[in-house]
Amino acid sequence: MFKLSTIPLQIKIILMILGALVLFGGAYTAYQNAPTEKTQDAYVNTIHSNADTITNQVNNIVKTEGTLDNMIYWHNCDDLLGTIRYQNLEAEQGYQTLAENHKDINVKYRAFLHEAANVVLTCEDGGKPDLTKMTTAKATLY
Repeated sequence: MFKLSTIPLQIKIILMILGALVLFGGAYTAYQNAPTEKTQDAYVNTIHSNADTITNQVNNIVKTEGTLDNMIYWHNCDDLLGTIRYQNLEAEQGYQTLAENHKDINVKYRAFLHEAANVVLTCEDGGKPDLTKMTTAKATLY
């Protein structure tokens, strides 16, 4: 009879230990993901994130030039141009509703997107792209 009463107790203790581990693991994860320094404005962070993504995609296009089948490479270039055009259109349409302190970075971001599109168009046409203008335009965002 004593063994029957300890098995449910043992199961409860095991469940309590597992629950405590999950609770402390969640608290530790929340602590690790807490921002360590003051973040900038959300709009500026979004612009920086989008610019980093576009830069990585453009660098990938430049790097894969000549290594992929022409049709696949052209399709990748066309997809990236569509993304750049969409980002530019979105930035242009939102310009009028921005606060004054965001309008300057918006103009710089659109100039960066223009230079990124020029690099992709040069690659798509089979030319040797010059990344310096795009890199300079991105540097002005920071």
